[in-house]
Amino acid sequence: MVVPVGVAFWFAEQQLPQIDLFVPDVLGLKNETSDKPKLTYRKDLKHLSNAGTYLMACVLYSVLCQQTPEGNIFSAGLEPAIALKLQKLSWLVTTGFYK
Repeated sequence: MVVPVGVAFWFAEQQLPQIDLFVPDVLGLKNETSDKPKLTYRKDLKHLSNAGTYLMACVLYSVLCQQTPEGNIFSAGLEPAIALKLQKLSWLVTTGFYK
């Protein structure tokens, strides 16, 4: 069984760029003029954010249950509108992938 999580992430990056699917990762310490160095961050494409984990779960649900996750009230701490967008996208990708 192939689960199109990568395809869903690609579509989400294209269609929902305002939703961060990955969390920033510590790049290192930046030693400025102050005595306390500051942490610098970069967008890391290895560690999923809450939204990224939710999207992955929605795709898995879509494939395993063969039904849409739309309307599922569990939002994993995301705003309900964002959760709904990810639910819809996961079903769109899943149904398109298996045609």
